[in-house]
Amino acid sequence: MDAVDTRDELKEAGYEKKIWIKIDIKNNQITITDNGIGFNDQSFKSFLCPNVSFKQPNSNSRGKKGVGATYLAYGFNYMCMATKSPGFLINAEIKDGRKWVDDKDGVVGRPLLTEIGGNTGLEKIDRGSIFTLKFDTSTRPRDLSWSGAVN
Repeated sequence: MDAVDTRDELKEAGYEKKIWIKIDIKNNQITITDNGIGFNDQSFKSFLCPNVSFKQPNSNSRGKKGVGATYLAYGFNYMCMATKSPGFLINAEIKDGRKWVDDKDGVVGRPLLTEIGGNTGLEKIDRGSIFTLKFDTSTRPRDLSWSGAVN
């Protein structure tokens, strides 16, 4: 929500804030897409670091603690993230974040955000970000069909 609010402050002609949420029960994943500000190269390199926030101290933005993206990366075993801004486009994934956090024996290597290329899911918008999280036996909920929904 902050990404679309930040872009809205730019007062671009014709810009309309949009956020799309797709709950994919069959593949047990959630995808959130926005047409907000997007990340540039520098912000992309640091968005998973704890205590890093791109929000202005006296703004009306939510949070400001710099833990949201870190939680997503290390609270799940799969996160795909793509972002698009003027002069910057990337599609990347991080795997086994939750396994690494729960590893008491030190056998799971620290997960890294790896560029994967391919279709970003952002082809129809000029700017924004997309996050996909997959649920599994180590997440809550484990199965998105818990509510009884089938599609």
